[in-house]
Amino acid sequence: MGDVRPVQAAADELADGEPSQLAFDGTRLRVLDARRERLLTLSPDGQVVGDLAVGAKPVRLTVSAGNAWVGTDEDVVLQVPVDGEPVDHGVPGKVLGLAPAADGVWVVTESNGRRIVGRVSGSGYEPERDVIVVTSGIVSDGTRAWVYGPLGLLRIDTDAARGEPVVSRVLADPLAWSAGAIWTRGSAPGRLLRIDPADGSQTEFRVAGEIAGIWASADAVWVGDSEEREVIRVTPGGTISGRWRVNINPEQILFDGDALWIADPDSSKTLIRLPLTLNVP
Repeated sequence: MGDVRPVQAAADELADGEPSQLAFDGTRLRVLDARRERLLTLSPDGQVVGDLAVGAKPVRLTVSAGNAWVGTDEDVVLQVPVDGEPVDHGVPGKVLGLAPAADGVWVVTESNGRRIVGRVSGSGYEPERDVIVVTSGIVSDGTRAWVYGPLGLLRIDTDAARGEPVVSRVLADPLAWSAGAIWTRGSAPGRLLRIDPADGSQTEFRVAGEIAGIWASADAVWVGDSEEREVIRVTPGGTISGRWRVNINPEQILFDGDALWIADPDSSKTLIRLPLTLNVP
């Protein structure tokens, strides 16, 4: 679907870089350049309007409460306001995951085998609880939060939620929240798994040759297919409602309402923008 060609963005800035993660704050695209340890800010038409040195190796990126948040491997979460100076917040270990919270972000860290979940806001870091299970990351709907990893999915935002995992199966990136569910790879490379965290129910959909990336908007899940070099739009019911060829490995994907952004941090190290009009549910 679609006859508009993808256009490379931030080509000069990423010539020696690595566009490892993408985020959208409603007006601007944020691009984490892991190799150069920088955070790029792009306008909706793909112009670079900001280039910030992170000061350490960046490992996680999200947007929440009007800010971009960058987790590093040196015990720091960097808060980057739309306007104003960035703020460093010390955290107890390397950042394993970030997820939006009401007034900032959830963060899961690891140091000397100890994994701790906390929250970071403008007033600093507050620990919430230790997590015993091995953790790969954290996901939230803005209010509730779950950690995930080799042992499954565990809700961690309330005392009442602590206990057995919601789902007991290996979970790893890519993983995202959309339309009341958590979405990740399923039991085969091309199968998309939907998890309802309310009851732990699981549904799988065959949507791709091999899933490389997942990004979730309010009304759809966007899947990057490394086998076909396509981005696929999937409705919450599991129906494919669009396909767009992008000609790079779509490991990092994002839809800002007007265009698809696709980054390939491992092979081409390219960021592209594909304008599109949706004529789908």
